[in-house]
Amino acid sequence: TFTHLSQLPELWKARGWDITR
Repeated sequence: TFTHLSQLPELWKARGWDITR
């Protein structure tokens, strides 16, 4: 699952996620 999110870093930003840190 983490790999999937790694491909959508822009999505987190759009949702307000800060997993990139």
